[in-house]
Amino acid sequence: MDRMKVDNLYRHGFQLYEEQIATYLKEHYSGISKIEFSPIFICGGGGESFVNARIVPVVYDSYGNKVYLRNDGVLKMGVADYEMTVGVDLDFNVNDGSEIIYLRNNQKESISVESYQMN
Repeated sequence: MDRMKVDNLYRHGFQLYEEQIATYLKEHYSGISKIEFSPIFICGGGGESFVNARIVPVVYDSYGNKVYLRNDGVLKMGVADYEMTVGVDLDFNVNDGSEIIYLRNNQKESISVESYQMN
């Protein structure tokens, strides 16, 4: 598989995933002034295990405070890690090589989003 094509799939899929996370946070929490995302962290693969990729959202409030939304034991409340295994599925169509990107909603339903482009 062409490495550039795989990188583009990850980039496109995670851009859409970040947009989904940012929209959810803005709709459900007040006082958010800015949302940023870490680089994509990738581990596993190499024929020994599944590839696991994740991002860490960073949320700033209107007072300048920031919080990293990750589950590393630092926070006193449980915050779900935003990992590929629970929110976004990435693959290529075996027939034509086109991207396949599915995001999951709150009801755990998969929604096909590969045709959406970021502005």
